[in-house]
Amino acid sequence: MTPPRNTAAAVLAVAALLAAGCSSDSTAPEASPSTAATSAATTPSPSATSTPTPSPGAEDPIAFGSYGGVSCSEVQGPMLMVDQLEVLRPMTLTALDLPEADGIAIGDVTISRRRQGDLPLSGGWLGTEPADGRKDDLRWARRTPLAGARVAPGWYNYFLPLDIAGVARFRGVEISWQDDAGSGTSRQTVNETYRRSCA
Repeated sequence: MTPPRNTAAAVLAVAALLAAGCSSDSTAPEASPSTAATSAATTPSPSATSTPTPSPGAEDPIAFGSYGGVSCSEVQGPMLMVDQLEVLRPMTLTALDLPEADGIAIGDVTISRRRQGDLPLSGGWLGTEPADGRKDDLRWARRTPLAGARVAPGWYNYFLPLDIAGVARFRGVEISWQDDAGSGTSRQTVNETYRRSCA
C-alpha cells in the first residue's frame, strides 16, 4: 500500500500482502471486542494492492511485505496503523517495537488471524479504530494482545495505535518472538516521517 502523501489521512506506506490467507484454527488468537477505542476513524480506508513477494531469511520465521521507500505524511495526534505479517512456524510473539522512533508514543499492539479469502488490507486511520466498513475484513472483534500471543503458521493483521506529536519518524517495525529453537527479532525496514505539513 502506498498511502496518500501530504494529507492528514496518510499513515504508513506498506504494501498489502498475500491475498490468500490461512483459515483460522484452534491455535489462532481469539479475543472479545476491545473497548479501548474512544473516537471514530476519520481517514479513508486503506488500499488493497497486488500480491507481494515476501522473502524472509532462511532463519526468519516472520515475513513482512515488500515495501521499501520514504514517505512523509501530514498526521498529528492519535492514529491507528494496520498491516499484515505471515508467521512461518509456531511461535509466541513477545513484543513489537519501532526502532529509531522519535516523537511517537506506541499504544497496546493487537493482532487478529486472517481468514481464507479475506482481502489483504494495509494502511491506517486517524483516531483509534478502522472505519466501520472495514472492521469485519480486519477481524477487529477477534483481536488479542500481540505480546504473549501463541500463533500458528498463517497470515495475521496487526494493529498499532500511535500518538504523533510534532515532527515524528521511525525507521522500521521489529517483532520479537520465541519458539522451540530459541528467540529472535524480525524486522521490516521503512522510512516514515510525520509532520504538520510536508510541503
